[in-house]
Amino acid sequence: MFNSAILDVAIGLIFVYLLLAMVCTVVNECLAGWRQWRSRELQAAVTALLGDDAGRLFGHALVSGFAAPAEKQTIRGLLGRKQSPGPSYIDPTTFARALLDLVRGPRPAIAEGTTAAKVVSSLEMSANARNEPIETVVAEWFESAMQRVGGRYKRKVQGWTLGIALAVTLIANADTLEIARRLWQNPALRAATVAEAQVRAQKEPPLSVTYPYPDSPEPSDPVVTKPEATDAYTLSEKEKELLGQLMGWEQDWKNLNELQDKRKASNQPFSLPAELAALAARRASGWLLTALAVSLGAPFWFDMLNKVINVRNAGRKPEPLKKGDGK
Repeated sequence: MFNSAILDVAIGLIFVYLLLAMVCTVVNECLAGWRQWRSRELQAAVTALLGDDAGRLFGHALVSGFAAPAEKQTIRGLLGRKQSPGPSYIDPTTFARALLDLVRGPRPAIAEGTTAAKVVSSLEMSANARNEPIETVVAEWFESAMQRVGGRYKRKVQGWTLGIALAVTLIANADTLEIARRLWQNPALRAATVAEAQVRAQKEPPLSVTYPYPDSPEPSDPVVTKPEATDAYTLSEKEKELLGQLMGWEQDWKNLNELQDKRKASNQPFSLPAELAALAARRASGWLLTALAVSLGAPFWFDMLNKVINVRNAGRKPEPLKKGDGK
């Protein structure tokens, strides 16, 4: 029962969702890097915490070291508020040391009465009350603020992911209903898809991609910020081949050309825009299902794929006993 065609079709759909979600993740990260979303979020967050003193914090030697070589050039721009910041992450302890050095160091760069100085003074009172080092309290305060930023960034990414999933779905013509039909009607294609899905399930799992500061102290998912650099986000040639057989515009364009020839032969009118609109109406529900499914993310579908494959394997009939085995 578990090894039925219906279950194999389900595995095929989950496999397709997983691969498309992996593509969406890489696209999302490319956009995040190009638009410097993480750097901008960090700049906005630190500016909200320290006001006009944020530029001095980013310019501190300890903090500027978190910027990549190409990003370090933008630190000077931050001080003039003309360019985006360089680093997308600052270690809380390093942040605390830099801020305390700017406010209470041998050569203070931030004068008394400014936002940053007031923050340090307030946190110092808290540290004294708790009988803890001021550096520890400042680091905890910064980390708590960054966790809230992480939550906002995650929600922003989710919104972008849905839009990217819809775009990828339309470009690939990934219609869930059509994919299911092809899997159901083509046993050889279905078997090949299930076999490749089992191979994918044994590979490195795709990780959650989000802001470097998680929105909870102990995130349930590991975090990676460059998925394109990991094997988990690389599609094999066989996977690409299967995706080409399960989706795409080739068959639809072939059908439209055949329809055009048929209409022309019978002297009937043919309107490509009208036929495309009719095709979109037929595909709309399948496209929407795919986009919504893919937007759930690669980690979700990887876990789901393993669970369903385990159910399938658990339902296999036992191998017949050979001579000499058992009684």
